Amino acid sequence: MCARSATLAPHDPERRPKGMEPYERPQQTRVPLKECPVGASLDLLARKWTFMLLRDVAFYKLDRYSQFLHNNPGITPRILSRRLNEMVEERLLVRIGEGKDTHYRIGARGTDALPILVALFQYGLKNRADEVFTDGRPRPLGEVMPSWDADFILSLFDKEA
Repeated sequence: MCARSATLAPHDPERRPKGMEPYERPQQTRVPLKECPVGASLDLLARKWTFMLLRDVAFYKLDRYSQFLHNNPGITPRILSRRLNEMVEERLLVRIGEGKDTHYRIGARGTDALPILVALFQYGLKNRADEVFTDGRPRPLGEVMPSWDADFILSLFDKEA
């Protein structure tokens, strides 16, 4: 069980926020866990700019340092360099070439993170529409990205663990 999830909806009705139903505790894992998989994943993926850079490579087909810098206002050259190095080290991205010929492509672990990225994209369309769209109206994923049909979404999930 993830230790961090223990505070979501306490079984003690006095401690549970009003209107929140108690949750069922997850079943015991078959293999003992050293760390919560969600927490361990977030330690890497929740670093500032990581998902934005994955988005740039996977969905916008950007692959150069200057493109990342231009597409992400607020990121400094120093932070971009550091984040790209970390992402290459963690195999989220692959660095190809050197110097001015350097470009990046999605790595094996970056590919594994794509379903999470699509889920965040869809969450933003539905729940952050006031920030995402000029008219503030939520939209379904298929309306915004018609090529992201069910087959595309399912193809993101690796059937082999």
